[in-house]
Amino acid sequence: NPYLSNTGRYSFIDERPGIKFERTFTQTLTNRFKKVLYAYAELREQFFFQRNVSEKDFQNFRRNYATFLPKASLNYRNDQFGDHEITYEINYSTFSDYPTLSRLAPLVDSANIFYFQRGNPNLKPSYKNEFGFWLSYISFVSSKVVDNFKVSIRAGVVNNAFADSTIYDQAGRAENYTVNVNGSKYLTANGEFQ
Repeated sequence: NPYLSNTGRYSFIDERPGIKFERTFTQTLTNRFKKVLYAYAELREQFFFQRNVSEKDFQNFRRNYATFLPKASLNYRNDQFGDHEITYEINYSTFSDYPTLSRLAPLVDSANIFYFQRGNPNLKPSYKNEFGFWLSYISFVSSKVVDNFKVSIRAGVVNNAFADSTIYDQAGRAENYTVNVNGSKYLTANGEFQ
């Protein structure tokens, strides 16, 4: 299949310089309790470069991106010696995902006349904002109900998320390509009980 025969070279550079701030506050009473508050923040800039060189002209491209990716968390642990330990954590993080060669300019399988995978050179990087909450409780005194439990919740919003778009013609042939969509949201929750 001459459409799928190709020689190419893909290269990328992913650099994330940043500065990190962290601080720990501790309060202890001997043989009674230990309370720790940990704060963390990181300011990062991601520089992402990608380049593809191919025998196929439509697969030749060179792209540069610069994206701000901050993250932060706050963790509080209260250890009541011999009784229980409880930990809370809230965090915020950001992520970026970049369009790949298969999304920008894929090779088309000409043997499959009813399905065509097209590229989209206008794709933008996706950007995710995520918030998280985590709670852990450990009892050192056995109760007949619940001794230990963990609960976590994550929620996020993705701008320019990657999604498939398919168009069918009158003959039933499908043409598929990737597009950017805004406002993609998610919420997940997990729990463990013992």
